[in-house]
Amino acid sequence: KTPSLPIVPVLHLGQSLNMHQEYIPLGSTDDVVDQVVTIKISRQLLAILPKSIGTIVVVQFSAYHESSLLCTMLFSSLLLGLDPDCVISHTTLEYQNIQKEQATR
Repeated sequence: KTPSLPIVPVLHLGQSLNMHQEYIPLGSTDDVVDQVVTIKISRQLLAILPKSIGTIVVVQFSAYHESSLLCTMLFSSLLLGLDPDCVISHTTLEYQNIQKEQATR
């Protein structure tokens, strides 16, 4: 039997966008030819942080055009009321580096 998970509210805490490249040029406004641009998006779970009020989850999305990283998007959410004793804490080295970088700003 699969254990049931509690239904808890999810609160969006914030997001950030970090551009790594200039926009992809799609031609001039006089150009009538539509260009198809393929952008691949990958996601990575960076952190699961149990807190007394619930659990914070941090996810990063990265957008690529061909092999170039265009931007990274960081999203934080709070799973309100999720018992921290029922959660396994997790942080990646990348998340720890982001935290260090933000602390020095």
